[in-house]
Amino acid sequence: MNIYVVHYKKLLERKKSTEREFENYSYNLIFKTDFDKENLSKEILRRFNYRYIDRFIKRKPGYRKLTKSMISAFLKHIDLLINQEEENYIAIIEDDLILCDDFENKFNRMLSELPENFAFCFFDSFMEDYGKVEERLYNKDKIVHKIDYYEPPNFKKSSNKKSGKTRGGGGYLFNLKYRSILKEEYLSQDKIYIMNDHWLNHFINKYNLDVYWVEPPLSKQMSQNKLIDKSY
Repeated sequence: MNIYVVHYKKLLERKKSTEREFENYSYNLIFKTDFDKENLSKEILRRFNYRYIDRFIKRKPGYRKLTKSMISAFLKHIDLLINQEEENYIAIIEDDLILCDDFENKFNRMLSELPENFAFCFFDSFMEDYGKVEERLYNKDKIVHKIDYYEPPNFKKSSNKKSGKTRGGGGYLFNLKYRSILKEEYLSQDKIYIMNDHWLNHFINKYNLDVYWVEPPLSKQMSQNKLIDKSY
């Protein structure tokens, strides 16, 4: 099985670390290095709320300017989601994960518990003790739990962490039966204002898609838990 890794080519140690995490498992890691920040053209940057082009846009609570690193990450994720060929679903991770023990068996259990109509399943925890499944949604006999958090979609503003259906972009599955509506939504927007996980949260809520979280999570992000520096 292929797992696609969102990766910045210059961070060689992160690639080595990811490979070490998976060295005892049977997955095929494919590192996504297109759209590194040095290679972003002015034309690409104009589509985003990038500070050197959109100086006239005032910053308000919930709104933020996007750095080249943020734009790079957005493009790597969205390109995999709408263009990468896979059969039924695509598995995407970022390059700073620490895997749980017995990852492969738990990953397979996740796959077996997911219903056919799932849109996204987020298996990474993002941060220690962050994004826990609420007790009312938790089933002790399962590791996959349906999430019903909601806020009205607004693609110009970052989503509220307490009501978001995404749990960062560190590790997740996307059901490719929903690829066409994702691609259509992305291409219909003249301007992108927010980071990829916030954008996906608004997309999910706009189309009322079914989202699941894995609890206990299968991984956590080193950068968000202060084990390594962030890349932006």
